[in-house]
Amino acid sequence: MFGPLAPAEAQDGPPPNTYAVLDAAKIPDLPELLEASALTYRCLFKGAAFDEFKDAAPWLVQIKDGDRFTRSLFTKGEARWHLWDNAPGIYIRSHAALDSLWRHLRKFTRLRDQGSKWYFFRFWESQLVEPFSDNLPQFPTYQKSFRQIMSDTIPMVVSVTPRTTVSLSTIGSDLPVDKIAIMPDRLELRRLWLHRNMILAADDIFEAGPSWVEQHYVTRRALSFQLRAFIDFCLDHGIGDSDIRSHLMQLIFAHDQPRWPACLDTRPFQRMRADKTKAEAHAMDWIYATQFYLKTGGST
Repeated sequence: MFGPLAPAEAQDGPPPNTYAVLDAAKIPDLPELLEASALTYRCLFKGAAFDEFKDAAPWLVQIKDGDRFTRSLFTKGEARWHLWDNAPGIYIRSHAALDSLWRHLRKFTRLRDQGSKWYFFRFWESQLVEPFSDNLPQFPTYQKSFRQIMSDTIPMVVSVTPRTTVSLSTIGSDLPVDKIAIMPDRLELRRLWLHRNMILAADDIFEAGPSWVEQHYVTRRALSFQLRAFIDFCLDHGIGDSDIRSHLMQLIFAHDQPRWPACLDTRPFQRMRADKTKAEAHAMDWIYATQFYLKTGGST
């Protein structure tokens, strides 16, 4: 996190600086904590946005190895200042000075969509990096926006969460960079957030501890990929009702039978695939039938 990015770089001069973009909504009293530290920092919001949202705003901080606040970011525990479980932001390696990096990142806090409507772009959301980096082609507009953030100023972005560490260095290097950044497609963002929710759901299912889960899915990550494939099926086949999706997911992934993707061969799922306009009705048929079989000790 603080050393050279590559062995050859160690001979070319000092390593790049290490910065954090921290979400104040995930760290209580973050402005006060930063003011009490010896670190250099600036809020990425200013003016009216700062006055209204500073307690939920992104803050750019140059972190230092061995610093007390830096240690708290990577410390797991019950104390209020142990921030590991909060997954409060992303980390950036860059030779740029803080003010220069601040000016660069501020360009991306709000972006226009294709219809020229402004939206906040939460590029500092660390829990989106894992599902995004796992399947770059599935999120082309998000990838393009993130590529513009990195550019030549930021050679590496690191996401550290209790689950995993993801480093992005050459992301989207084959994509053209537009002069003006555009807000990622809203449906794509919705899918990305749902992928993130499926990763968290995989953690919950494993925490529940039924013995068959590890036998069928081996690891949490393997289960999370199956859950993401499930949510893609729902989105691609017209199952937009979140309650129906939740019932489907509970029946498929919280019981030994039926399992994903074997249930795709059942007649209701085949009907869902054949007719999106009636997919939710067919899903409810499957839910009722499966609940009946599970209740009576049968199987599907």
